[in-house]
Amino acid sequence: FTGRAMLDLGLLMYGGLLILALWRVLCFYRCCGMWLSFLNYTSLLYIMLTASLAYAVFEFFERLKDPLISHPDAQVWNIQWLRPFVTGAPFAVIITVVLCWFQTEGHVFEIHKDIGMLKHDRAVQIIAMPAVFAVMAMASMVPIYELVTGNISEEMLNTPFGIDIRSRLNRLNFQSNASMLESANSTLVGNQSDGTGWEKSFSLAMWRYETCFYVGDLFEAWVLYQFGLLALELIRESFETQLNSESEAERGAARECLASLSAVSKLAWLGTMSFVVV
Repeated sequence: FTGRAMLDLGLLMYGGLLILALWRVLCFYRCCGMWLSFLNYTSLLYIMLTASLAYAVFEFFERLKDPLISHPDAQVWNIQWLRPFVTGAPFAVIITVVLCWFQTEGHVFEIHKDIGMLKHDRAVQIIAMPAVFAVMAMASMVPIYELVTGNISEEMLNTPFGIDIRSRLNRLNFQSNASMLESANSTLVGNQSDGTGWEKSFSLAMWRYETCFYVGDLFEAWVLYQFGLLALELIRESFETQLNSESEAERGAARECLASLSAVSKLAWLGTMSFVVV
């Protein structure tokens, strides 16, 4: 197996989402009173998604031209219906990202007008979930197709960012750090040192494949948390509005509902937080 350095999009997206979460806390949509038109975390998220998608699509179609290797497990096109679904997936992902952005833009416009900022911000995050998961699904296809075309190897463990980290560390004379990295790599692939090149490459491909879906699941858990907050806030506001009703019966019902809402909210959070933690 021979192949050039391939970026680990799952790892890069994970780091990018953590940075965006910090940026959201620090600046939200304004910094020092100035509206962040292209530097708010939502715009940066879609820029990151677009760049990741462009790289994944480029890598995918580059490898689509390569023949499959002779290993029996690599003969994926024996499944007749699989090829049209796989080759059409990038176009479906592009459409998903574009549609999510158009819906997001309307909410960002309302945030710019300072109308229900927190609610619209939560809606923005909920809308972004299909785009994030679609890009991660596309990114997960790349290492699998690299595997079946023979363009992936266990040496790529050293190059998650497209560079040989261990060589760079050696050049900087950080031998201790380099040895720690080598030890970590040997832990990941050492158990298969007596296996074939296919088995080692298969482990790396599946590792990168699963990383992409773990990132998607992490974002899904965060979106579920935001959806729970938004739903409970809207329910509470509805009951509080009902308290101003002219009907005594409606006001009484609203008071009873508000009294029970706290208990229901705690029960809802139990399920939500269990999913987030797990």
